[in-house]
Amino acid sequence: MEELDRAIVLSGSGLSEGPAPFVTPEDILLAKLFWFQAGGESSEVQWRDIQGIVRYRGGALDHAYLQQGAGKLGLRTLRDKAVGTA
Repeated sequence: MEELDRAIVLSGSGLSEGPAPFVTPEDILLAKLFWFQAGGESSEVQWRDIQGIVRYRGGALDHAYLQQGAGKLGLRTLRDKAVGTA
């Protein structure tokens, strides 16, 4: 995927002396959906994390990117479920 191309570069994070790249919420959400599916869709922790991302980032998420990424990963149904339940 394009995680590093889309990474958000932040400076002053305290994690390094210079600017550091951070993965976007969209890419974290796609990764969590992938692992949730791979684990048989049974991890309450993964699902809670997914719901939290959608709840707190909601309208700020790049939904077109999420739809495209979910399609590539075969996660469209899970993405729809996640976005609809938050």
